[in-house]
Amino acid sequence: MLRLYFPWLTLTTLRRGNPAFIKFTATSDRIKVQVRSYIAVQADHNPPSWHCEPEANFFTRRANCIASTAWDEIEKWYEDQVYYSPDIKALLQALINQPTWQPYQNASFFWEDCAQRSDWKPLNERIAYSFYRVPLKAPELSVHYNHWKVKEVT
Repeated sequence: MLRLYFPWLTLTTLRRGNPAFIKFTATSDRIKVQVRSYIAVQADHNPPSWHCEPEANFFTRRANCIASTAWDEIEKWYEDQVYYSPDIKALLQALINQPTWQPYQNASFFWEDCAQRSDWKPLNERIAYSFYRVPLKAPELSVHYNHWKVKEVT
């Protein structure tokens, strides 16, 4: 399981027609293609410390996710190449539609095969650089959104 933590999201309204995605940079070649996974999101009011959390905390946090989307038949990954998640705009919309959501809150995304739908053989997993390993190659959240409120004129 991979947890991606993005602090201080200013999201209020997503722009129609534009996708949102996460960009990953592969750490090594992973050539098996029968990889099926999910990406899930939750508002995260308890940011992680800079070091790794115990795995049990991941599962507790994952259980509180509000939305998820499948990422199946992931292409082969090659070292230092860039890859993009499927569109996660629906996940972000579910996040900002929460009654407690406010701009500048934190969000966590979980990327995993929680249903164990993949054939777990060597080189099946996808491994991306982390912020703490190589900050310039860390996953990036790309979102097109409207940050202003539109006032209706009558």
